[in-house]
Amino acid sequence: LKRVYDVCVCIKYGLEINDGKIQDLISLYQIDFHDFLTLHRKRRCQNEYDDMVQQLGYHPTTTVMQKTSSWRALWARISRLWGGDINNFRREFGIPIPKPGSPTFKEDTQKGREQQLRKLRDQKKERFKNILELIEEHELISIRELLKNLDISKGMIGRHMKELRDTEQVDWLLDDDGKTYMYFLMEN
Repeated sequence: LKRVYDVCVCIKYGLEINDGKIQDLISLYQIDFHDFLTLHRKRRCQNEYDDMVQQLGYHPTTTVMQKTSSWRALWARISRLWGGDINNFRREFGIPIPKPGSPTFKEDTQKGREQQLRKLRDQKKERFKNILELIEEHELISIRELLKNLDISKGMIGRHMKELRDTEQVDWLLDDDGKTYMYFLMEN
C-alpha cells in the first residue's frame, strides 16, 4: 500500500494528472481508497510534525503543541489517526515520550501567578501615586497633560481616573470652553 501511495503521488505531481485520473487508476487496480487516504493523512502528519520539530529544535510535549492553532490541529489529527493517543505516533517513529510534568506544577504556577499579581498591584499603586502627585502639583490637569508627563496609554489613564473618581480621591469638571475635562483632588 505504501508503494502504491508513492506511485500515486509521483504520478499526480510528476505527470500532472488530475484527481479524476488517479481515481480511475485506484479503481482499476482495486486499491482500498480508505486505506490510501489514511496512509496519505498519516504521511502528511509526519511531515508537519517533522517541520514543527525542525522549527522548535526539539520534540514537543502536547502542552507545547497547544500553543498555536496549527500545532493544536496537528496534535488532534495525530491523536485521531493513531488511535486516540499521540504516544502511539511517537512509538511508531521512535520519538522519545516526554516525562510527565513536575509534581509541583500546580503549586509552582500558583506562586508565579501570585508574584505576577503582586507586581501588577505594585505598578498600579505607583501609577496612582504619580497621577495624584501631578494633580496636586497642577491643581487642575487634563488627560492630555497627564499623557505628556506619564508613560501610560490613554486607555489606562482613563481607567485609572475612573477608579480614582469612584473612590472619591479625584473629581473632574469641564474647562471654560466646555470641551476638556479637568481633574482635581477631592478634599478628604
